[in-house]
Amino acid sequence: MIITIDDFGRIALDRLMTAAAADIAKAVQPIYFATNGGRAEHLGSCVLVHYKSRHLLFTAAHVIDANRLSSLYIPVQGKLEQKLEGAGLATVAPSGLRDRDNFDFAIVELPPRFVEALGTVRYVQENELQTEVSAGRLCMAFGYPNSRNKRINHWQRKVVSQRFAYGGSFFVPPPRDATSNGIESHLCRVKYEKRSRTLDGDVVNSIDPKGLSGGAMFDLGRTIAASPDWREGTKLAGILFARRRNERALVATNISTMLGSLV
Repeated sequence: MIITIDDFGRIALDRLMTAAAADIAKAVQPIYFATNGGRAEHLGSCVLVHYKSRHLLFTAAHVIDANRLSSLYIPVQGKLEQKLEGAGLATVAPSGLRDRDNFDFAIVELPPRFVEALGTVRYVQENELQTEVSAGRLCMAFGYPNSRNKRINHWQRKVVSQRFAYGGSFFVPPPRDATSNGIESHLCRVKYEKRSRTLDGDVVNSIDPKGLSGGAMFDLGRTIAASPDWREGTKLAGILFARRRNERALVATNISTMLGSLV
């Protein structure tokens, strides 16, 4: 089911995206890695979450896979000095191929010394987690695309990280066949069109979303048809992991599925 957004809904979407970017979306952080030559490059995105007294990092499993071969970094005040540390879990890639992983998420529990090093950064709180996703709700994909995060001072290990937001509404694609309906109920999606609007309201060509993996899919707290005076707070609904060209969509694993993996 695909629901279109009229002009009224678009105005509401723009306002909700701007508000979310100034608050809860600050919990979304970029991840960098060191190449074989030791130079830093942008890799993907992640979301910091405070859940049941634990400081967690949510991202895509294929992003965290890079930690097997390279150190991963989250910038602290624009500098790449803090290596990602912590124990956690990641989904298993079928036959070792992430392209076949239809869950593709990882959760890292951050140790106290790492949390202290990050300082006063924003964390998504437990009451800001959306465990039920419904078609027609306004949403926003948010992260750090590779194309906008190439400004790296390798000598000083400084970066200028640029965020990217894309808004729309959750949709459910028609089943591919009679047996597929419901198989992917653990996923949420937003249509990714050729043209999009910036947080300033400008209409531009949509960028290559590579690097958004591990970033956030936010539920913006209202439906398209809702009264202009009504909305709930923005909540984290999923973690992005793929762009599906056949569906023209950005795809995320639902937060409820990820929380179900925690003990």
